[in-house]
Amino acid sequence: MREAADAAAEYVDALPPILRRRPIALRGYDANGNLHRAALALADDADTQVRALLDDPAVTYIDAHNAMHGCFAARIERHDAASAEECFT
Repeated sequence: MREAADAAAEYVDALPPILRRRPIALRGYDANGNLHRAALALADDADTQVRALLDDPAVTYIDAHNAMHGCFAARIERHDAASAEECFT
C-alpha cells in the first residue's frame, strides 16, 4: 500500500507486478476460511499457479505471500462478472 493511497489497486484477470518474477507461496482457502490447497510459484509462473488453484471450485480465495520471508503480498479473489456489472450500471 502506498502512503498516499486511499484504496487498494484492483487487477481483474491480471497479476500485479509485485507477484511476477519472484517466488510466491499461494494458499487457497475454502468458503469457511480453511486452507484447502497450496502452490509455490517460481520465476514467472504465478499466473499459471493461480489459475490452477482457481480451477478447483472449493477454492474461494488465495492469499499470496513472499515465499522467502512469508510476508503477505496480496489477496486473490474470484471475479464475479455479474457483481462487477452491477457496479457500473
